Amino acid sequence: MELLLFLVPSFIHGWLMGNFSFTETEEEMASKPIIEGIKLYNEGKIAEAFRFFESRSGQTLKIAYLHLYLGKCHYHFENYEAALAAFEQCIRLDSTVREGYYYKAKSHYNLQQWQKACFELKKASRLHLDRNPELLRLLAEVDYRLGNFENARKNLRIAFDLDGLNNQISH
Repeated sequence: MELLLFLVPSFIHGWLMGNFSFTETEEEMASKPIIEGIKLYNEGKIAEAFRFFESRSGQTLKIAYLHLYLGKCHYHFENYEAALAAFEQCIRLDSTVREGYYYKAKSHYNLQQWQKACFELKKASRLHLDRNPELLRLLAEVDYRLGNFENARKNLRIAFDLDGLNNQISH
C-alpha cells in the first residue's frame, strides 16, 4: 500500500512532464534521448547534428537511431565507409529499422559494390511492404549494372506503376 502511495504520484508527475505517453510509437520512444540531434538533422544543420551524434556514439548508448542518424550524417558528407559502419551498428541494435538497410545499400551503391548493394536493397524491399518506388528504381539500376536485365525491367515497371498509382491517389 505504501508503495502505491509513492508510485501513483510519480507516474502522474512523469506523465504530466512528458516522460510517459500512451500515443508514442516505438520509433518515437526509441529516439527520445537523441531528439535534439534528429531535430538538427531535419533542420538541415548536418554539421551540428553530426557533432551531437558523434559525441554520444562514444558513450555506451545502445540506441539504433543514434547510429542511423550518425550514418546519415556521414552519408551526407560522402564518407560512405564510415556511414556503412554506422548503419551496420544500427541494424545490429534493431533489425527492424528500414532506413538502416536502405542507406546501407545506398552506401554500397556509391562505393560501386553492386552485389552488396543488391543484397541490402532486397532486404530493404522486404521491409517496405508498401513497395517504395525509389527503392525499386535503385534496385533496377543495380540489377542493370550486374547484368540482370530482366529483373531490372521488372523492377522499373513496378516502380513506374507505383508512381502512377501514387499520382492518382494524391490528385
